[in-house]
Amino acid sequence: MQINIVYDSSANSAPAAFKTAVAYVVNLLDAAFTNNVTLNIHVGWGEVNGSPITSNDLGESEEAEAPRYGYATIRDALIANGTAADQLAAFATLPTSDPTNGGVFDIGRAEAKALGLIGANDTAVDGWVGFSTSAETDWSFNPTAVPGANQYYIVGSIEHEITEVMGRDSLLGVKGEHYSNGWGVPDLFRFSAPGVRELAAG
Repeated sequence: MQINIVYDSSANSAPAAFKTAVAYVVNLLDAAFTNNVTLNIHVGWGEVNGSPITSNDLGESEEAEAPRYGYATIRDALIANGTAADQLAAFATLPTSDPTNGGVFDIGRAEAKALGLIGANDTAVDGWVGFSTSAETDWSFNPTAVPGANQYYIVGSIEHEITEVMGRDSLLGVKGEHYSNGWGVPDLFRFSAPGVRELAAG
């Protein structure tokens, strides 16, 4: 995978260590995920996609909109793109009938690329992330050091927000970033007991 970072002009006022931390996370994720895709993610400092970061939030993310997908499309794409034994074992548990009863998978462009539903090298923006400037004096920028007392670990926050753009979110048919009755791929792998799928909050 190749994550292409585009810094918003707001990042010009960020400490130099901020971009170093972003690069650290990008290198980790590029190595961890082997999908042959390029993700285009805009990064802001004090804003996300032009809007100020909400007070008291350390970071925020927005997924770029992908088309509505039904369960069969998502299931088929997961099975077609699974390579690791654990993936294939997990995907084999997915029922052939739709457990969401007609729900819409609101997965965002980055995940749609990874599943082969959008061109792997499409150049459109796949998402936006931004990080708080109000916490600037409290950020710990060192990726390998334990943050001090009353500090926030920016590497962890960057990982959190970028992986949300990549599809790490649960919607459970209650909300969606772009569509109502939205579902996320992780929703299909929630269990209340071994073999008992749980498609509700709890």
